[in-house]
Amino acid sequence: MTPEEMYLTERLDVQIAHFLKKSVQHRRRYKVLKITEIVAGFLIAVFCAIPMPGDRYRLISVALSSLGLLCEGILNLYNAKEHWISYQKTAQLLEREKFLYQCQTEKYAGKTKAFALFVKTCESLISEEINQWESIQSKEVAASADAPAKKE
Repeated sequence: MTPEEMYLTERLDVQIAHFLKKSVQHRRRYKVLKITEIVAGFLIAVFCAIPMPGDRYRLISVALSSLGLLCEGILNLYNAKEHWISYQKTAQLLEREKFLYQCQTEKYAGKTKAFALFVKTCESLISEEINQWESIQSKEVAASADAPAKKE
């Protein structure tokens, strides 16, 4: 196996699959939570319009609004939409570079060191995604570290 084949199969294809898998996971999480939040909000309006004896209405409304708030809180905590879009974008950019390189077009056309340029470009895209992820994680850690201090 040549270094080129090894990089394509053992590094690039693995990374593309990883980013696509993560994108699908975050997209699914986002859509499930967002749809649940929307349905809970809709049902609150429906239950407000239905006359109910006693505390049933209030209990149902409280449960539904709590569910909606919980979903929104989870969405904000995990940034599912942002991760979904970011992972999808990175996977698409890597796939684009792979096809440009394999077709020897654009910046890879006629270059003697096309493979080195290709690896450098792909690793830069992967590194950018990792740095972005680390930045989000450090912001989340900092926000959670500040939260107890605000309560005091």
